[in-house]
Amino acid sequence: MPKKKRGSKPKQESNDDGYPKVSILTPLYNRNKWLPLMMANVCHFNYDKKKLEWFILDSKDGDEDVRLFKNETEVEMIRNVIRPIKLKYVYINRKMTIAEKRTYLTKNMSHPWFANLDSDDMYFDQYLKYSIDLCRKNKVQLCGSPQMIFCWVHRDYEISAIECSAVRQCHEATMVGTKKYVASMNYYTKNDEKGEGSSLIDGNENNVTKSQCKECMMCICHNKNTCNKDTFIGANVQDFKATGTKIEILKEIMKEEVA
Repeated sequence: MPKKKRGSKPKQESNDDGYPKVSILTPLYNRNKWLPLMMANVCHFNYDKKKLEWFILDSKDGDEDVRLFKNETEVEMIRNVIRPIKLKYVYINRKMTIAEKRTYLTKNMSHPWFANLDSDDMYFDQYLKYSIDLCRKNKVQLCGSPQMIFCWVHRDYEISAIECSAVRQCHEATMVGTKKYVASMNYYTKNDEKGEGSSLIDGNENNVTKSQCKECMMCICHNKNTCNKDTFIGANVQDFKATGTKIEILKEIMKEEVA
C-alpha cells in the first residue's frame, strides 16, 4: 500500500446541497406589528439556514420616526432568535421610494442570489428552492410571478386570485434572481410609480421566467396596504381557506383591525 503523505488529512465528504447563498430582501416602513409573520416566513423556508441572510431596510417617512428596532439590543435579540440565519438591519433617516429601497438592498446585499420578501405578505416554505430550481432549469437569472393570490382579512380571510399575461407584470414580491442580473438592468425604476420591477424585465423578456404564485407567496389585504387592492375584491374566489401556523400568526396581528 502506498504510504500516506506526511500531514495529509483524510478526505471529507461535502455536505453542500448545491444551492447558492441567498439574501432575503425586505424593504419596509412602519411595519412593526408584522415582525412575527416576517420571522415565521424567514425561519420556515426549507433551505439551509446557514446560507441565508435576512437584509431589512427601514426608513423615515415625513416627520415620523418609526423604527422596526429601537436599538441594537433589540436587533441582537432577533439575531439570536433566527440564528444561524444572518440578520442585517439598516435604518436610513429620510423618506425613500420603494424603488430606491429595493435598489439599495440589491446593491448592498452580501450574497450572489436574492429573494424579495415583503413585510406584510405570507411566504410559502418552498419559495426559495422552487424559484432557484426554476431559474436554473430555464437558464435565466430572474423569475417572478404575474399571478397573485390574495387573502382578504376583512372578508373572513377569503382567498382569491388573479393572473396577468405579460412577463413584465411579474410582481416584485415574488422575484428571485441574481445580484449580477439586476445590476445589468440598471436596477429598479427611479420613479415612485407602482410596478417598479418592470425595469428589470423590459427589453429582456426572454431572459426572465414566470413562476407560479402558489409556490411563492400570498398577498395579505388589510387597511394599510401600500397599494390598495380593492379592485380585486371578489375576483376568482377560491373554495378553500388557508390554515396553519402562519395564518394563526396573521390573525393575531389583525385581531384589532378586524374586530
